Amino acid sequence: CRTFKGQAVVSTQSTGGSKISSLKSEIKKLKCLPMLRGLILKDSPVAKEEEYRIEIIMNLRNLERLDKDIFTDEERQEAQELYRQREEEGKLSESNPEGAMFLD
Repeated sequence: CRTFKGQAVVSTQSTGGSKISSLKSEIKKLKCLPMLRGLILKDSPVAKEEEYRIEIIMNLRNLERLDKDIFTDEERQEAQELYRQREEEGKLSESNPEGAMFLD
């Protein structure tokens, strides 16, 4: 990630229509953008992955919108519960000190 005076500044990122095929690799790239508030993935192959909205909000916690839809309280709660479940099962990534919640 390139930053401007120590801070990456992007508020919305559109990747719709792209050939992004790995949700995990894309999220790893976007984690360096703490000011990111909106993301559009609806026309990319990753949007077809089951529960991709939950995976996105678990890993990009500051994100407010995905595909122009605001995250609901229920989605945030589901993401938090899934995180706790993975944490209890020892399935969280230890290779990412920033708290990525992917299975390794």
